[in-house]
Amino acid sequence: MPPPNDWRAALDAALAAVLEAHVTVVIGASDAGKTTLVAALASELASRGAPVGVVDSDVGQSEIGPPTTVGLGRVSARIARLAEAELIAFQFVGVSSPARDIRGVVEATRRMVDRARAEAFERVLIDTSGLVLGWPGHRLKGEKIEAVAPDLVLVLERADECAPIVERYAGASRPRVLRLPARGRPGSRSQIARRRHRLAALEAYLRGARSVDVDRSTVEPPRGLPWAEIAGGLCGLDDADGDTIALGLVAEIGDDVVRVLAPLSRDARVTRVRVGRERPDGTALGSAPAKPGRSSG
Repeated sequence: MPPPNDWRAALDAALAAVLEAHVTVVIGASDAGKTTLVAALASELASRGAPVGVVDSDVGQSEIGPPTTVGLGRVSARIARLAEAELIAFQFVGVSSPARDIRGVVEATRRMVDRARAEAFERVLIDTSGLVLGWPGHRLKGEKIEAVAPDLVLVLERADECAPIVERYAGASRPRVLRLPARGRPGSRSQIARRRHRLAALEAYLRGARSVDVDRSTVEPPRGLPWAEIAGGLCGLDDADGDTIALGLVAEIGDDVVRVLAPLSRDARVTRVRVGRERPDGTALGSAPAKPGRSSG
């Protein structure tokens, strides 16, 4: 089925704007069509001969890299979905809802955009989560825009839900703001479906995990959480530069050693393990795990 005329017009307008920008951020509420737009733009730009860097900062519904991380991918040819991008790197945050760690999501996004700039991509596109309402949404998107300093902010809206985020840039030469009609209707994907997608993605990523023993002194539990409560939590294994080299699961906590399950190469050198605030099912560490069939959002 061909795209509706209003969506085709929005895509054409977005492409014309992106061609004049180096770094572009796409924002909008859930199911506004952000990921679809980013994939279409990356596909079109790559087909013109230059690989495109795509930063996926939707930690709950990641297409590039596993959930709870911000990923960077390379698009070198036409693609149908962002998941087809070549994974270059990802940065562990440890939450599936950005409201649980706004600072962590912003910092991880900044690191991946810096990495994209270092890779010398001619254009970098940043996909974002659907959190735009209330103070969490305003703070998250505002801090993210400030952190990555984009040339262009593409806004997909059904009404004016993103106005409080972008109105501060009215009349500014940079970033330019382009507001476009959102695609489809809200609520097309249920929270249960989102959770199932997240669980399936984590399961697929961890399928080849092996047991890794790390010195307890290199492990950083979430602030305020006792050691006894981090078992079963997701964690990021970082190298000496602070880059995440694998996502893992805390399996066992000893007096001197912490055992982690992670798809880590034998020659990898782990210098720090950061434990997130969630289990794979999305429930917070320190609380009861989710019951089967129950959505954690």
